[in-house]
Amino acid sequence: MWCDKEVLTRAVTPAIAAAAALAIAGCKDQGIHGDTGHNAMGQYAEGYNLVIDAVPDMLKDYFENTPADGPTVESLSEKGRWQCSVGSDFGQIDRGKAEQAFAAAKASTNEELKHLTPMADALWSATTEIASLRAEYCKHVQAEDFKDDQAAKAKEYHARWTALAEKYRAAQGGFSDALDKIEDAQMVKDIEKHAKAKNESYWFRHFNHEAKKFVSNVRSEPQNLDKHFAALEPVYKGLQEFIAAKGADIYSNFKHYQDSADRFFADVKKLHRAFSDAKDEAGKSEAIESSFNSIVSGYNSLVSSHNSLADDEQRGTLK
Repeated sequence: MWCDKEVLTRAVTPAIAAAAALAIAGCKDQGIHGDTGHNAMGQYAEGYNLVIDAVPDMLKDYFENTPADGPTVESLSEKGRWQCSVGSDFGQIDRGKAEQAFAAAKASTNEELKHLTPMADALWSATTEIASLRAEYCKHVQAEDFKDDQAAKAKEYHARWTALAEKYRAAQGGFSDALDKIEDAQMVKDIEKHAKAKNESYWFRHFNHEAKKFVSNVRSEPQNLDKHFAALEPVYKGLQEFIAAKGADIYSNFKHYQDSADRFFADVKKLHRAFSDAKDEAGKSEAIESSFNSIVSGYNSLVSSHNSLADDEQRGTLK
């Protein structure tokens, strides 16, 4: 799988974006739950999300347009331009932002988060090596130098692409899992904080947490989709009941979150319907494969809406 795009897996699907963690006023030094822990996780998430937005596309462009045993003059003549398509690199602006985010996270990390430093370093090393390889390789391809040596140099590049793809996959997977465990613990703590009030602060966290579990569970246990849907559906209904009860008093920006939640759950329902209607296991697998990318994209929109509301909350405008 060469086009993983998010915080959790290793398959030909986009990856789940890590939610940016925000500082909680008044919690100065409480491990992963204090200001330092939340700030460092937010910075790590920022860098991670920039990486997974760029690297999977570079790998996808290469491997989807290259024969399994390496490029040939014919394959490069036909598809070389697609391998080096504009917009599928790691731009200097985003690269600089990611590097700064990782550096800030490492500089501010505490004892409970120090194990993330070598993981972030490994991911960044693989990322920069892939970006450099792509620039070098595309220069070779665009000059059509492969016609001079019958793609001999291109095959050498292929070995490097393959090794770096494996290096990236291992680094991304390990870092993703580590971030995920901490993010879940922080989210559960924050949900508990607002559980009594059951207000906007509670619902955007609670539904996001359950949506994330749904995506993760479908990925790891697709055969149990009915069970995963049954766990998510009442949470969505609870969110809708809360919104209906608030009526015109709902916080204005929460309407954007509601739209994201509605779109996400609509895709989930379509998947569940297709899964239930499938006649055999092959049909069920097809239902999941055809819908999963859209569901992951919907989850990533929920993350964006979540982070916007968390920003409002920290500014004191979400009440």
